[in-house]
Amino acid sequence: MALQLHGDSAARLTYRRSDGAVEETILYGDRDTELTVGAAADSRGFDADPELFRLAAEAVRIRMAARSDAMLAVSTSLLDPLPHQIQAVYNELLPRTPLRFLLADDPGAGKTIMAGLYIKELALRGDLERCLIVAPGGLVEQWQDELLEKFGLDFALLSKQLVDATVDANVFDKHPRLIARMDALSRSEELQRRLTESSWDLVVVDEAHRMSAHYFGAELKTTKRYELGRLLGRVTRNAASTDRRSFLSALRRELPDALKPLRQSSIPAVDLAQAAIGPGMAIFSRYAKVTESDGTPMRVRTALSMINEVLGEVLSEQEGDFDTDTRWCLKWFEQRQWEQGPFGEAELLANALNTSLSGLEDVGVVKARANQAELLKPEAMPASYDPETDHRSSVWEATMHLSRVLDGKGAGSGIDAAGELLARARTRVDDDAMKELTYLLYSICERNGWSESGRRFNNLVSSWPDLQIAGRAAEKRGGAASPSQLSFRSSNDDEEDQLF
Repeated sequence: MALQLHGDSAARLTYRRSDGAVEETILYGDRDTELTVGAAADSRGFDADPELFRLAAEAVRIRMAARSDAMLAVSTSLLDPLPHQIQAVYNELLPRTPLRFLLADDPGAGKTIMAGLYIKELALRGDLERCLIVAPGGLVEQWQDELLEKFGLDFALLSKQLVDATVDANVFDKHPRLIARMDALSRSEELQRRLTESSWDLVVVDEAHRMSAHYFGAELKTTKRYELGRLLGRVTRNAASTDRRSFLSALRRELPDALKPLRQSSIPAVDLAQAAIGPGMAIFSRYAKVTESDGTPMRVRTALSMINEVLGEVLSEQEGDFDTDTRWCLKWFEQRQWEQGPFGEAELLANALNTSLSGLEDVGVVKARANQAELLKPEAMPASYDPETDHRSSVWEATMHLSRVLDGKGAGSGIDAAGELLARARTRVDDDAMKELTYLLYSICERNGWSESGRRFNNLVSSWPDLQIAGRAAEKRGGAASPSQLSFRSSNDDEEDQLF
């Protein structure tokens, strides 16, 4: 109800009727005798228990806290997590829920802390009610103590006494937060039967490598612990299954972006395939199961092969971003490395890529003689190369000269000299493109078993951070003298400087 006065003898009254409709009327001074004081039919007093009100308000606050505090578990736990633990839980685990995740950090890195943060954060966000932790027998009490002391999470230990005391229900259903010994579950068919009848929002397995199996030829040799792991996967809330084609599509869609930070960090080319396994297996483990065309589960070995296949595709896709000269050199290198090939074949490829063999020979990357053509090895390319005056710059030419200077012997060679060359080349050629070309060339060498060339390109990309440092130092000095500048300097120059 609201009242607005209009002078001394009138007022506007706005009110709500019992049916919810809002009305208003004008009251004049001569009607004040018609007004009476009444009581609201549904009036609410303030005589309730204040402790119950505080408890209800606190429950609402806790339920909505995650909307304003993205790391609520950190602020409500008795610990100061390290940066890598925050990274694992809040940047990797939580965005992928529900998931299958292998947390394979170093011993002593705090994997229990990460698991505790993950469990508590999910619980605070209302996404976890039932959690089972499976650990080796000697670690279950440690898990129970740390979860209670650091996170305030009360977990029961699965024991014979607890099972015997639960006579009217399934022990796994009765205890929503439970810690069990790995071997106690793997060796008891009765416990496994009861476990099959339960369901869990989250299962954490400590020292999961104990559940491994192995192949003997084409036959998979399993253990009781391995079968327990498969059972736990079936009773846990998981992501949906997918098929081989969808998994391959996910790899092709997501792996390129996942590889960018690896290549930008100048990881050695020889380690790139190994490093790509992590992002690839993260995609694979997102699904509860990846099925083959015949309906059987995909083997991890097959998934790794597909990851390597997509890695090769990602590297090859960079080819379209290069200039035409570089694309010709790359195609020819992939077919023949440094060996000679028919001139006609080389000319045909050049025409197809809208470049010319004579132009490539003119800048000193190709040698064409007696109906034969070949790529020049870096050490055979002209030492007078200067990217600032080069009339036909290409990513290939700059990269090969960078390799020549880096691997050369004597004066004008080594990291510092190569860094100076990189500083000058940046004015004409994108240095990121040079690094991408080096990765691609190493991939080609590895695929074809060209070990000597592979070592050359691996050395180049591994030295990239040092080359960038040397290049920046050269730029601060104003740049190093180019070969052309040095070649035209004479002894009379000093005398002319003295005259002025």
